[in-house]
Amino acid sequence: PIGLRQLAHREDLRPWGIAVNGFASVVGSVLSLPLAVLFGFTVLFGIGVAVYAAGCLVFLALPAPRATT
Repeated sequence: PIGLRQLAHREDLRPWGIAVNGFASVVGSVLSLPLAVLFGFTVLFGIGVAVYAAGCLVFLALPAPRATT
């Protein structure tokens, strides 16, 4: 919801935001098992932290939404 609020002023990007979220959810769940088997849960946890940190940095780099009246 917070990310979609950031995209409120860009109607054309809202479907992309939902699609990227769905894609990342599916890919993350599919890759988690083989990555855990190959590298262990500690490495998998580190990968998850890194991906979420990167997402936070991208989110913070987005321009603030304009106020709508």
